[in-house]
Amino acid sequence: MAARTGGGAEVSNEREVSVAGQRALAFDLTYERDGSARLDRLVFLLVGRREFQLTCSMSLAARATGEDACALLQRSFRLTS
Repeated sequence: MAARTGGGAEVSNEREVSVAGQRALAFDLTYERDGSARLDRLVFLLVGRREFQLTCSMSLAARATGEDACALLQRSFRLTS
């Protein structure tokens, strides 16, 4: 994914998180697009043979608001049969 941003992207803050009561892998991808510094928070959740990817994108200038939105996405995600 870092290569798809056109170079200069940096992956950081790799960690385990909990999503829908399951362990998931999260990391941050920082890059620049159209002169604006951006951060994508990516969370990968594997459940059996299914893979879920939660992606939250924000401007670094508005990171506080973006962090709140990302946390809400992660807390509100539910698995259904």
